[in-house]
Amino acid sequence: MVTKLSHVVLYVDDQDKALTFYRDILGLKVHTDADYEGMRWLTLHPFLQPDFELVIMKASSPEGKELVGKQSPEAPLFVFNTLDCKSDYALFKEKGVNFVEEPTQHFWGLQALCLDVFGNMISILELPKN
Repeated sequence: MVTKLSHVVLYVDDQDKALTFYRDILGLKVHTDADYEGMRWLTLHPFLQPDFELVIMKASSPEGKELVGKQSPEAPLFVFNTLDCKSDYALFKEKGVNFVEEPTQHFWGLQALCLDVFGNMISILELPKN
């Protein structure tokens, strides 16, 4: 029986560029940054979710390189929850994040859509208060 999701892989062409965006702008925390068998193993996690790791994987194969910035072309690749969508929108916009949707109320919550530095769409979501 599957019990939980622990890792998701994001293919990038520059791990430091990804680290700057996901750590310094979105506020994720570094879980692991180590050399492993000739490659850099870099993982981050949301502030309140240390048991989930976003693996920042440098694409090395032609197939992996093709995926950079295109892992989810029609919907957000990630949905990051926030306690205050409008505040985070303003903060991230001030830091230069490219938004494709301003905070908009949907039945699933208040959502803003942005692009990471590779062009992947990300949802910043404030869940409804029930």
